[in-house]
Amino acid sequence: MTSITRARTALLAAVLVASLAGCADTADGEAVAPGSVAGVGTPRPWAGGEELVVDPLPPATPVVLDPVPDGLLVTNASDDLTSGSGGGCATLYGDPALTDTLDGPVLLVGSSSGSAHGGPTPGGAGAREVDLGGGRTGTVIPDLVAGCPADGPGGLGSGMVLQGPTVSWATVSVVRADPRLAALWGFWLTDPTGTSVRGLPGSAGALTGAGGGDVAARGRVWAEDGLVLSAVMYGGGDDLLDEVVRNLRVGTVAEADALEEEIRNRPPTGVESPCPSDSGFVSGVEGASRWVFHLAPNPHSGWGEWSACQFDLTSGSGSGGSVMPPPLGELAVQGWGSGIVGGVAPPGTARVTVTAADGSTLEAVLAADGPRPGERVWGTFIPLFPPPGGIAPFTVTAYDAAGAVLASQSR
Repeated sequence: MTSITRARTALLAAVLVASLAGCADTADGEAVAPGSVAGVGTPRPWAGGEELVVDPLPPATPVVLDPVPDGLLVTNASDDLTSGSGGGCATLYGDPALTDTLDGPVLLVGSSSGSAHGGPTPGGAGAREVDLGGGRTGTVIPDLVAGCPADGPGGLGSGMVLQGPTVSWATVSVVRADPRLAALWGFWLTDPTGTSVRGLPGSAGALTGAGGGDVAARGRVWAEDGLVLSAVMYGGGDDLLDEVVRNLRVGTVAEADALEEEIRNRPPTGVESPCPSDSGFVSGVEGASRWVFHLAPNPHSGWGEWSACQFDLTSGSGSGGSVMPPPLGELAVQGWGSGIVGGVAPPGTARVTVTAADGSTLEAVLAADGPRPGERVWGTFIPLFPPPGGIAPFTVTAYDAAGAVLASQSR
Protein backbone atom coordinates (compact mmCIF):
# COMPACT_ATOMS: atom_id res chain seq x y z
CA MET A 1 0.00 0.00 0.00
CA THR A 2 1.82 3.10 -1.23
CA SER A 3 -0.38 5.71 0.43
CA ILE A 4 -3.09 5.54 3.06
CA THR A 5 -4.88 8.48 1.45
CA ARG A 6 -4.79 6.96 -2.02
CA ALA A 7 -5.74 3.55 -0.66
CA ARG A 8 -8.67 5.11 1.16
CA THR A 9 -9.87 6.87 -1.97
CA ALA A 10 -9.53 3.76 -4.14
CA LEU A 11 -10.32 1.16 -1.47
CA LEU A 12 -12.34 -1.84 -2.60
CA ALA A 13 -12.67 -0.26 -6.00
CA ALA A 14 -14.68 -2.11 -8.56
CA VAL A 15 -17.81 -0.78 -10.20
CA LEU A 16 -19.68 2.51 -10.42
CA VAL A 17 -23.45 2.89 -10.69
CA ALA A 18 -23.68 4.06 -14.29
CA SER A 19 -23.40 1.23 -16.79
CA LEU A 20 -22.54 0.87 -20.41
CA ALA A 21 -25.46 0.95 -22.81
CA GLY A 22 -25.17 -2.68 -23.87
CA CYS A 23 -23.04 -1.91 -26.90
CA ALA A 24 -19.39 -1.15 -27.51
CA ASP A 25 -18.10 2.12 -28.94
CA THR A 26 -15.50 2.54 -31.59
CA ALA A 27 -12.54 4.79 -31.02
CA ASP A 28 -14.37 7.72 -32.71
CA GLY A 29 -17.50 7.25 -30.59
CA GLU A 30 -19.65 5.56 -33.24
CA ALA A 31 -21.82 2.81 -31.73
CA VAL A 32 -21.41 -0.78 -32.83
CA ALA A 33 -24.60 -2.85 -32.95
CA PRO A 34 -24.93 -5.52 -30.26
CA GLY A 35 -24.29 -9.11 -31.17
CA SER A 36 -21.24 -10.93 -32.43
CA VAL A 37 -20.74 -11.66 -36.10
CA ALA A 38 -21.90 -15.19 -35.38
CA GLY A 39 -24.86 -13.85 -33.38
CA VAL A 40 -23.92 -15.97 -30.36
CA GLY A 41 -23.39 -14.91 -26.77
CA THR A 42 -23.01 -11.46 -25.24
CA PRO A 43 -20.94 -8.96 -27.25
CA ARG A 44 -18.03 -7.70 -25.16
CA PRO A 45 -16.28 -4.33 -25.52
CA TRP A 46 -14.89 -4.08 -29.02
CA ALA A 47 -11.11 -3.95 -29.31
CA GLY A 48 -10.95 -2.52 -32.81
CA GLY A 49 -10.57 1.05 -34.02
CA GLU A 50 -7.50 3.15 -33.44
CA GLU A 51 -4.52 1.29 -32.01
CA LEU A 52 -4.60 1.86 -28.29
CA VAL A 53 -1.94 1.75 -25.58
CA VAL A 54 -3.79 1.58 -22.27
CA ASP A 55 -2.59 3.77 -19.44
CA PRO A 56 -4.42 2.31 -16.41
CA LEU A 57 -5.22 4.72 -13.59
CA PRO A 58 -6.80 4.25 -10.15
CA PRO A 59 -10.52 5.02 -9.90
CA ALA A 60 -11.48 8.27 -8.22
CA THR A 61 -14.46 6.96 -6.25
CA PRO A 62 -14.36 4.32 -3.48
CA VAL A 63 -16.56 1.28 -3.92
CA VAL A 64 -17.50 -1.14 -1.17
CA LEU A 65 -18.56 -4.75 -0.96
CA ASP A 66 -21.91 -4.59 0.83
CA PRO A 67 -22.60 -6.99 2.30
CA VAL A 68 -19.51 -9.17 2.38
CA PRO A 69 -20.78 -12.66 1.50
CA ASP A 70 -20.98 -15.20 4.31
CA GLY A 71 -17.80 -17.22 4.53
CA LEU A 72 -15.55 -14.46 3.19
CA LEU A 73 -13.38 -11.92 4.97
CA VAL A 74 -11.79 -8.81 3.43
CA THR A 75 -8.16 -9.21 4.44
CA ASN A 76 -6.39 -6.54 2.43
CA ALA A 77 -6.97 -3.47 0.30
CA SER A 78 -4.52 -1.86 -2.08
CA ASP A 79 -4.10 0.89 -4.65
CA ASP A 80 -0.86 -0.48 -6.09
CA LEU A 81 -1.24 -0.52 -9.87
CA THR A 82 1.67 -2.93 -10.33
CA SER A 83 0.97 -5.36 -7.49
CA GLY A 84 0.96 -8.92 -8.76
CA SER A 85 1.53 -7.90 -12.37
CA GLY A 86 5.21 -8.74 -12.44
CA GLY A 87 5.70 -5.75 -14.71
CA GLY A 88 4.06 -7.66 -17.56
CA CYS A 89 3.04 -5.91 -20.75
CA ALA A 90 0.95 -7.35 -23.53
CA THR A 91 -0.55 -6.55 -26.91
CA LEU A 92 -3.74 -8.18 -28.21
CA TYR A 93 -4.15 -8.86 -31.93
CA GLY A 94 -7.38 -9.92 -33.59
CA ASP A 95 -9.88 -9.34 -36.35
CA PRO A 96 -11.17 -5.72 -36.13
CA ALA A 97 -14.15 -6.64 -38.31
CA LEU A 98 -15.74 -8.61 -35.47
CA THR A 99 -18.13 -6.81 -33.14
CA ASP A 100 -16.86 -9.02 -30.29
CA THR A 101 -13.13 -9.31 -30.91
CA LEU A 102 -12.79 -12.34 -28.64
CA ASP A 103 -15.28 -14.28 -30.79
CA GLY A 104 -12.62 -14.75 -33.43
CA PRO A 105 -8.99 -15.86 -33.57
CA VAL A 106 -6.79 -13.72 -31.35
CA LEU A 107 -3.14 -13.55 -30.48
CA LEU A 108 -1.70 -12.12 -27.29
CA VAL A 109 1.99 -11.24 -27.26
CA GLY A 110 3.59 -10.03 -24.08
CA SER A 111 6.16 -10.36 -21.36
CA SER A 112 5.76 -12.48 -18.26
CA SER A 113 7.69 -12.98 -15.03
CA GLY A 114 6.71 -16.65 -15.07
CA SER A 115 5.23 -19.39 -17.21
CA ALA A 116 1.77 -18.63 -18.53
CA HIS A 117 -0.47 -19.56 -21.41
CA GLY A 118 -3.86 -18.48 -22.60
CA GLY A 119 -6.61 -19.71 -24.84
CA PRO A 120 -8.41 -23.06 -24.88
CA THR A 121 -7.06 -26.10 -23.08
CA PRO A 122 -5.04 -28.29 -25.48
CA GLY A 123 -7.38 -30.92 -26.89
CA GLY A 124 -10.44 -29.12 -25.51
CA ALA A 125 -13.28 -27.32 -27.23
CA GLY A 126 -12.03 -24.55 -29.47
CA ALA A 127 -8.46 -25.80 -29.59
CA ARG A 128 -6.88 -26.00 -33.04
CA GLU A 129 -3.49 -27.25 -34.14
CA VAL A 130 -1.30 -25.17 -36.42
CA ASP A 131 0.77 -27.21 -38.90
CA LEU A 132 3.89 -25.27 -39.82
CA GLY A 133 4.86 -27.99 -42.33
CA GLY A 134 8.50 -27.83 -41.34
CA GLY A 135 8.89 -24.45 -42.98
CA ARG A 136 8.65 -20.79 -42.06
CA THR A 137 5.18 -19.35 -41.56
CA GLY A 138 4.26 -15.73 -41.01
CA THR A 139 1.05 -13.82 -40.38
CA VAL A 140 -0.01 -10.19 -40.23
CA ILE A 141 -2.84 -9.30 -37.81
CA PRO A 142 -3.97 -5.75 -37.04
CA ASP A 143 -2.78 -4.40 -33.69
CA LEU A 144 -5.78 -3.84 -31.41
CA VAL A 145 -4.92 -2.93 -27.85
CA ALA A 146 -1.79 -2.91 -25.69
CA GLY A 147 -1.66 -2.74 -21.91
CA CYS A 148 1.33 -2.19 -19.65
CA PRO A 149 1.39 -3.23 -16.85
CA ALA A 150 -2.26 -4.20 -17.28
CA ASP A 151 -1.69 -7.50 -19.07
CA GLY A 152 -4.25 -9.65 -17.27
CA PRO A 153 -6.97 -9.84 -14.62
CA GLY A 154 -6.42 -10.36 -10.91
CA GLY A 155 -3.99 -8.76 -8.51
CA LEU A 156 -3.67 -5.55 -10.52
CA GLY A 157 -4.93 -2.07 -9.87
CA SER A 158 -6.96 -0.85 -6.94
CA GLY A 159 -9.07 -3.39 -5.17
CA MET A 160 -9.30 -5.94 -2.39
CA VAL A 161 -8.31 -9.39 -1.29
CA LEU A 162 -10.77 -11.80 0.30
CA GLN A 163 -10.21 -15.15 2.00
CA GLY A 164 -12.36 -17.79 3.63
CA PRO A 165 -12.54 -21.42 4.75
CA THR A 166 -13.37 -22.63 1.23
CA VAL A 167 -11.61 -19.82 -0.65
CA SER A 168 -7.84 -19.68 -0.56
CA TRP A 169 -7.69 -16.37 -2.41
CA ALA A 170 -10.02 -13.92 -4.13
CA THR A 171 -9.30 -10.51 -5.63
CA VAL A 172 -11.38 -7.68 -7.00
CA SER A 173 -9.32 -5.36 -9.19
CA VAL A 174 -10.16 -2.23 -11.13
CA VAL A 175 -8.45 0.35 -13.28
CA ARG A 176 -9.79 3.50 -14.88
CA ALA A 177 -9.14 2.81 -18.54
CA ASP A 178 -10.55 2.50 -22.03
CA PRO A 179 -13.15 -0.33 -22.04
CA ARG A 180 -11.17 -2.06 -24.77
CA LEU A 181 -8.77 -3.20 -22.06
CA ALA A 182 -11.54 -5.67 -21.08
CA ALA A 183 -10.84 -7.52 -24.31
CA LEU A 184 -7.18 -7.98 -23.35
CA TRP A 185 -8.12 -9.12 -19.82
CA GLY A 186 -10.92 -11.31 -21.16
CA PHE A 187 -8.42 -13.19 -23.32
CA TRP A 188 -7.32 -15.10 -20.21
CA LEU A 189 -10.79 -16.47 -19.45
CA THR A 190 -12.17 -19.53 -21.23
CA ASP A 191 -15.31 -17.84 -22.53
CA PRO A 192 -15.61 -18.09 -26.34
CA THR A 193 -18.96 -16.29 -26.67
CA GLY A 194 -19.12 -13.73 -23.86
CA THR A 195 -21.20 -13.61 -20.67
CA SER A 196 -23.34 -10.94 -19.07
CA VAL A 197 -21.70 -9.63 -15.89
CA ARG A 198 -23.82 -7.25 -13.78
CA GLY A 199 -26.05 -6.97 -16.85
CA LEU A 200 -23.13 -5.79 -18.97
CA PRO A 201 -21.06 -7.47 -21.69
CA GLY A 202 -18.17 -9.36 -20.14
CA SER A 203 -16.22 -12.57 -19.89
CA ALA A 204 -16.61 -15.37 -17.34
CA GLY A 205 -14.87 -18.71 -16.98
CA ALA A 206 -11.77 -20.54 -15.89
CA LEU A 207 -8.66 -18.39 -15.62
CA THR A 208 -5.87 -19.89 -17.70
CA GLY A 209 -2.21 -19.33 -16.93
CA ALA A 210 -3.03 -18.79 -13.23
CA GLY A 211 -0.58 -19.86 -10.55
CA GLY A 212 -3.09 -21.49 -8.22
CA GLY A 213 -1.52 -24.93 -8.14
CA ASP A 214 -4.20 -27.58 -7.64
CA VAL A 215 -6.84 -24.95 -6.82
CA ALA A 216 -8.92 -23.98 -9.83
CA ALA A 217 -9.20 -20.27 -10.57
CA ARG A 218 -12.27 -18.66 -12.10
CA GLY A 219 -12.80 -15.07 -13.11
CA ARG A 220 -15.15 -12.35 -14.28
CA VAL A 221 -14.03 -9.41 -16.46
CA TRP A 222 -16.17 -6.48 -17.60
CA ALA A 223 -16.15 -2.72 -18.28
CA GLU A 224 -18.47 -0.26 -16.57
CA ASP A 225 -18.61 3.54 -16.50
CA GLY A 226 -15.04 4.13 -17.61
CA LEU A 227 -13.60 1.31 -15.51
CA VAL A 228 -12.24 -2.12 -16.41
CA LEU A 229 -12.77 -4.66 -13.67
CA SER A 230 -11.93 -8.22 -12.75
CA ALA A 231 -12.93 -10.59 -9.98
CA VAL A 232 -10.84 -13.74 -9.58
CA MET A 233 -11.37 -16.55 -7.06
CA TYR A 234 -9.28 -19.60 -6.14
CA GLY A 235 -11.48 -22.23 -4.51
CA GLY A 236 -15.07 -21.61 -3.46
CA GLY A 237 -17.64 -21.76 -6.23
CA ASP A 238 -19.15 -19.75 -9.03
CA ASP A 239 -22.16 -18.80 -6.90
CA LEU A 240 -19.89 -17.19 -4.30
CA LEU A 241 -17.86 -15.39 -6.96
CA ASP A 242 -21.03 -14.05 -8.57
CA GLU A 243 -22.29 -12.89 -5.17
CA VAL A 244 -19.11 -10.86 -4.73
CA VAL A 245 -19.69 -9.24 -8.12
CA ARG A 246 -23.36 -8.49 -7.36
CA ASN A 247 -22.65 -6.95 -3.94
CA LEU A 248 -20.26 -4.26 -5.17
CA ARG A 249 -21.67 -0.74 -4.90
CA VAL A 250 -20.58 2.87 -4.87
CA GLY A 251 -19.43 3.83 -1.38
CA THR A 252 -18.31 6.87 0.52
CA VAL A 253 -14.92 7.91 1.81
CA ALA A 254 -16.25 7.41 5.35
CA GLU A 255 -17.18 3.80 4.55
CA ALA A 256 -13.79 3.20 2.98
CA ASP A 257 -12.09 4.73 6.03
CA ALA A 258 -14.11 2.53 8.39
CA LEU A 259 -13.26 -0.66 6.52
CA GLU A 260 -9.60 0.23 6.29
CA GLU A 261 -9.58 0.92 10.03
CA GLU A 262 -11.34 -2.38 10.72
CA ILE A 263 -8.76 -4.34 8.71
CA ARG A 264 -5.86 -2.55 10.37
CA ASN A 265 -7.14 -3.10 13.94
CA ARG A 266 -8.58 -6.60 13.63
CA PRO A 267 -6.49 -9.45 15.09
CA PRO A 268 -5.65 -11.80 12.21
CA THR A 269 -7.96 -14.76 11.83
CA GLY A 270 -6.99 -18.30 11.01
CA VAL A 271 -8.02 -17.98 7.36
CA GLU A 272 -5.45 -15.23 6.71
CA SER A 273 -2.66 -16.71 8.85
CA PRO A 274 0.39 -18.25 7.17
CA CYS A 275 0.79 -20.30 10.38
CA PRO A 276 -1.48 -23.26 11.23
CA SER A 277 -4.58 -22.29 13.18
CA ASP A 278 -6.32 -25.54 14.04
CA SER A 279 -5.13 -25.47 17.67
CA GLY A 280 -2.61 -23.59 19.80
CA PHE A 281 -3.18 -20.40 17.78
CA VAL A 282 -3.18 -16.81 19.06
CA SER A 283 -3.10 -13.45 17.29
CA GLY A 284 -3.29 -9.76 18.06
CA VAL A 285 -2.53 -6.18 17.07
CA GLU A 286 0.23 -4.11 18.61
CA GLY A 287 0.84 -0.71 17.06
CA ALA A 288 1.09 -1.22 13.30
CA SER A 289 1.82 -4.94 13.61
CA ARG A 290 -0.82 -7.61 13.09
CA TRP A 291 0.83 -10.77 14.38
CA VAL A 292 0.08 -14.49 14.78
CA PHE A 293 1.71 -17.23 16.86
CA HIS A 294 1.15 -20.98 16.78
CA LEU A 295 2.60 -23.85 18.80
CA ALA A 296 1.59 -27.50 18.66
CA PRO A 297 3.13 -30.99 18.85
CA ASN A 298 5.09 -32.03 15.77
CA PRO A 299 3.74 -35.44 14.73
CA HIS A 300 6.77 -36.01 12.50
CA SER A 301 9.40 -35.45 15.20
CA GLY A 302 11.14 -38.50 16.54
CA TRP A 303 12.25 -36.51 19.57
CA GLY A 304 8.81 -35.37 20.72
CA GLU A 305 9.47 -31.77 19.70
CA TRP A 306 6.84 -29.07 19.33
CA SER A 307 6.61 -26.86 16.23
CA ALA A 308 6.31 -23.09 16.62
CA CYS A 309 5.42 -20.51 13.98
CA GLN A 310 5.19 -16.73 14.13
CA PHE A 311 4.33 -14.16 11.46
CA ASP A 312 3.85 -10.41 11.23
CA LEU A 313 1.23 -9.82 8.53
CA THR A 314 2.03 -6.10 8.39
CA SER A 315 5.70 -6.48 7.54
CA GLY A 316 5.32 -9.84 5.81
CA SER A 317 8.07 -11.39 7.91
CA GLY A 318 7.96 -14.58 9.92
CA SER A 319 9.77 -17.71 10.91
CA GLY A 320 9.36 -21.03 12.64
CA GLY A 321 11.29 -23.42 14.79
CA SER A 322 11.26 -26.36 17.15
CA VAL A 323 10.68 -26.30 20.89
CA MET A 324 11.61 -29.09 23.27
CA PRO A 325 8.74 -29.52 25.74
CA PRO A 326 9.59 -28.35 29.26
CA PRO A 327 8.54 -30.38 32.29
CA LEU A 328 4.79 -30.11 32.81
CA GLY A 329 4.08 -27.08 34.99
CA GLU A 330 6.88 -24.93 33.59
CA LEU A 331 6.77 -22.16 30.99
CA ALA A 332 7.89 -22.68 27.42
CA VAL A 333 9.15 -19.44 25.89
CA GLN A 334 10.00 -18.95 22.22
CA GLY A 335 11.15 -15.76 20.47
CA TRP A 336 13.15 -15.11 17.30
CA GLY A 337 14.04 -11.45 17.62
CA SER A 338 11.15 -10.23 15.48
CA GLY A 339 9.10 -8.80 18.31
CA ILE A 340 6.71 -11.76 18.47
CA VAL A 341 7.19 -13.99 21.50
CA GLY A 342 5.08 -16.90 22.65
CA GLY A 343 5.06 -20.27 24.27
CA VAL A 344 3.10 -22.54 26.56
CA ALA A 345 1.81 -21.75 30.05
CA PRO A 346 1.27 -24.44 32.74
CA PRO A 347 -2.12 -25.94 33.66
CA GLY A 348 -4.29 -23.58 35.68
CA THR A 349 -3.02 -20.44 33.96
CA ALA A 350 -5.56 -17.63 33.72
CA ARG A 351 -3.22 -14.77 32.77
CA VAL A 352 0.26 -14.29 31.24
CA THR A 353 2.22 -11.05 31.28
CA VAL A 354 5.41 -10.07 29.48
CA THR A 355 7.58 -7.34 30.97
CA ALA A 356 9.76 -5.66 28.36
CA ALA A 357 13.20 -4.09 28.75
CA ASP A 358 11.73 -0.62 29.29
CA GLY A 359 9.66 -1.87 32.22
CA SER A 360 6.33 -1.86 30.37
CA THR A 361 4.05 -4.84 30.96
CA LEU A 362 2.01 -6.43 28.18
CA GLU A 363 -0.94 -8.78 28.53
CA ALA A 364 -0.34 -11.89 26.44
CA VAL A 365 -3.14 -13.43 24.37
CA LEU A 366 -4.12 -16.89 25.64
CA ALA A 367 -5.41 -19.74 23.52
CA ALA A 368 -8.04 -22.07 24.90
CA ASP A 369 -5.74 -25.06 24.52
CA GLY A 370 -2.14 -26.20 24.43
CA PRO A 371 0.02 -29.18 23.47
CA ARG A 372 -0.79 -31.08 26.68
CA PRO A 373 -3.98 -31.26 28.78
CA GLY A 374 -4.52 -28.11 30.83
CA GLU A 375 -1.72 -26.11 29.13
CA ARG A 376 -2.42 -22.94 27.17
CA VAL A 377 -0.51 -21.39 24.29
CA TRP A 378 0.24 -17.69 24.80
CA GLY A 379 1.73 -14.98 22.60
CA THR A 380 2.31 -11.23 22.30
CA PHE A 381 4.31 -8.61 20.42
CA ILE A 382 7.00 -6.49 22.11
CA PRO A 383 7.39 -3.20 20.18
CA LEU A 384 10.88 -2.52 21.64
CA PHE A 385 12.23 -5.92 20.63
CA PRO A 386 15.07 -6.27 19.71
CA PRO A 387 17.58 -3.42 20.24
CA PRO A 388 20.52 -3.01 17.84
CA GLY A 389 23.03 -5.81 18.26
CA GLY A 390 21.02 -8.23 20.35
CA ILE A 391 17.81 -9.45 21.92
CA ALA A 392 16.21 -7.25 24.58
CA PRO A 393 15.63 -9.04 27.88
CA PHE A 394 12.05 -9.74 28.88
CA THR A 395 10.26 -11.65 31.62
CA VAL A 396 7.23 -13.90 31.21
CA THR A 397 4.98 -14.63 34.20
CA ALA A 398 1.99 -16.96 34.42
CA TYR A 399 -0.75 -16.42 37.04
CA ASP A 400 -3.69 -18.48 38.20
CA ALA A 401 -7.23 -17.12 38.56
CA ALA A 402 -6.50 -15.88 42.09
CA GLY A 403 -3.45 -13.91 40.93
CA ALA A 404 -0.85 -16.30 42.35
CA VAL A 405 2.34 -16.79 40.30
CA LEU A 406 2.48 -20.25 38.73
CA ALA A 407 5.74 -19.84 36.81
CA SER A 408 8.12 -17.12 35.67
CA GLN A 409 11.02 -17.04 33.24
CA SER A 410 13.41 -14.32 32.07
CA ARG A 411 15.04 -14.31 28.65
